[in-house]
Amino acid sequence: MKTLRICLFSEIPTVLERSSEYYYFAFDKLLLFRGQNPYYDPFVICESIPDDPIPNCLYILFDGSVKAYVDYSVVDVAEVEDSSQAEYLSAIGSTYYTMSDRRYLDQQFRTLHLPYNNGTYDLTVAMANDILINEKCIIRYDPEKERWYMEGDHAPRPPRIYPLTGSETDSVLTEVEKHCIHTNIKLANKEDNILQIISSGLYASVSDKASSEDYEALALEYASYKAKTDTLLAAIETLLTEQEALVTEDSIMEMILVALEDYSDDIAAMVELYNSVGKELESISDQSIAYTDAVFAGTQAEIEDIIAETFSEIYPFETF
Repeated sequence: MKTLRICLFSEIPTVLERSSEYYYFAFDKLLLFRGQNPYYDPFVICESIPDDPIPNCLYILFDGSVKAYVDYSVVDVAEVEDSSQAEYLSAIGSTYYTMSDRRYLDQQFRTLHLPYNNGTYDLTVAMANDILINEKCIIRYDPEKERWYMEGDHAPRPPRIYPLTGSETDSVLTEVEKHCIHTNIKLANKEDNILQIISSGLYASVSDKASSEDYEALALEYASYKAKTDTLLAAIETLLTEQEALVTEDSIMEMILVALEDYSDDIAAMVELYNSVGKELESISDQSIAYTDAVFAGTQAEIEDIIAETFSEIYPFETF
């Protein structure tokens, strides 16, 4: 058993969101969907299933139940999702979507006539003159534009170029006139431009350029040069692959040690010089400290004597 949902066409979920366990019936457009696919087989909306039902025809009853006549017996197909939705069915009334005796194709006027809605409405489609009526001719409904259209093979005829217009680029000028498309090549007005337009097409003259003999000589020279360089590169590759690496971490360290040995005397003299300079700086520092201490001590004693002498004159009977 599946579920029948009766709603507006705009309320039907998108194709990817439709469940395969649902029938969707748009009562405003009288469209039926089984899951994601439109239901194209005959179906009937009626109050009750008739005594002589049509085999394999889907019957949607006013109470919202869906039944079918299969293998000489009536089977239940679906139940309405909500009983309140069934009210739309009775408002629509009995609707039959099978009137095969009234279908016809008028080859003379190229018109297709299909019965619809119990004969009350008819679908009539006027086909374009260039559409071939064969097994590839189809009629489709566009739900977005809410209209029907027909498509298929087209009979051979001049293309409809009237709405087309040409345009111009930096190198080509295209014009459309009397169902014909004309393209004109644009050549640059430069003195060194060797391109020309002749009756058979574009032509470039190289008579005043390098001759074929010059080209062959250049090709031979290049081949000889390439052979020599290939031999040299092969020899270098062999040498690099067969010999050990010329530069390694050990070889670099060895080069550093050799360089240090060459400059060992100079380095020793420089170190000795730095040591002597350091000792001199220490001696100068000691002498400076001793001198400043002696001067400071003498100055302090002199200042103290002056202060004592001054106060003894002011206060002769006080001891300082």
